[in-house]
Amino acid sequence: MIGSFFLRQRNGRVLGATYFLATSLLLANLLRDILVGGNSWKQADWLVNSEEVFVRRGLFGSGLLRLSDLLAIKPLLLIGALQAILMLALIGATIVAARRSGLTDRVLLLLLSPGFFVLFWAADPQGSLRKEMIVYLALATLALAATGVWKRALAIPLSIVLMGVAVLAHEGMIFFLPAFLAALHFTFADEREGGPGLRWKIGLYLAISVALAIPFLVNLTATRLSDVAPVCEPLLRRGFPVQFCDGSVEALTHALGYEMGLSAEIVAANGLLWLAPSVLFAFAGLATYLADGRNTNWRLAALLLVIGLPFLPLYVVAIDWGRWLDFHVTSATFVLLIMRASGHAPEPARSLDERLRKLLILGSLVFGFSHMGADARQGGFLAKIFNAMIGFFVRA
Repeated sequence: MIGSFFLRQRNGRVLGATYFLATSLLLANLLRDILVGGNSWKQADWLVNSEEVFVRRGLFGSGLLRLSDLLAIKPLLLIGALQAILMLALIGATIVAARRSGLTDRVLLLLLSPGFFVLFWAADPQGSLRKEMIVYLALATLALAATGVWKRALAIPLSIVLMGVAVLAHEGMIFFLPAFLAALHFTFADEREGGPGLRWKIGLYLAISVALAIPFLVNLTATRLSDVAPVCEPLLRRGFPVQFCDGSVEALTHALGYEMGLSAEIVAANGLLWLAPSVLFAFAGLATYLADGRNTNWRLAALLLVIGLPFLPLYVVAIDWGRWLDFHVTSATFVLLIMRASGHAPEPARSLDERLRKLLILGSLVFGFSHMGADARQGGFLAKIFNAMIGFFVRA
């Protein structure tokens, strides 16, 4: 028991220190984005709007613009505050859920994976603070319920609302539906404990799927832009620079063939060669949890693989391969934490070899990959922290 206590304390210090540095780096980058007038991807995507013409993702952005007008604050400040709040809530919920479920060596490796959202965002801040963070917060909310921090009666409806908002904000969030339904299923109390029966659950899952299909189809019915002006003009009138429309807004004019051509160019430039180590490192934490010699939990491995299958087509139609890896690893990690807390994914009995543990932790901190092409040559979390420190002392 004493050894277990010190193990938890040691892992808690490692996780706390790493997440503190990662959060600080992300907040510093967010502040820099706000001070320079906003990032054409990280903030602009949240402000794609339908003020002058109905476009996909535009209803969500129009809602934010109307809210900023109502509150009489600049839209950029509203987006920055929203991103900071969501990020802090998400990282905080992750830490609490992990501690409540038991911060063992294997759980620590899950949360330090370069494919899990915290270190992935810290290693490539340009790929951070996108709309998938709403889905992650929905999953983290269910993790809090599964570990007994929140009541299920509160967490489950809140998570469903968050998923609906996420799909309305970005139609691509519908690909998280299998992961979300799996997380929801294992969050419910068992029927033996007074939970709902299987028929009731299946009916609810079908209802949720239909409900999420509505904002998805609404986005699909929108017209593809031939000119950015209808979306950009409402932003220019609110003080944004012209360059703010060069990223997510301008991407609305791209045809599917254009995006597929960019992916093909990465493949032709040996992009798959650099994707391979990124995949290995990203899934190392999950593999360590699942594998225990001859007692590997293949059924659980198959489930975590299946919830990631919807993300595979994204590699063909868009070049943010690092984000697609993050989608899979992060959603699978939350599902695993929920299953662990509910007793459906017990940790292997065999303790993790100490040398392997240290090697994997070091690799997770040193290794990283970009959101574009999942390029493994950019360096990881420690490299970003080192560069930030050098930059601070140079400016000082």
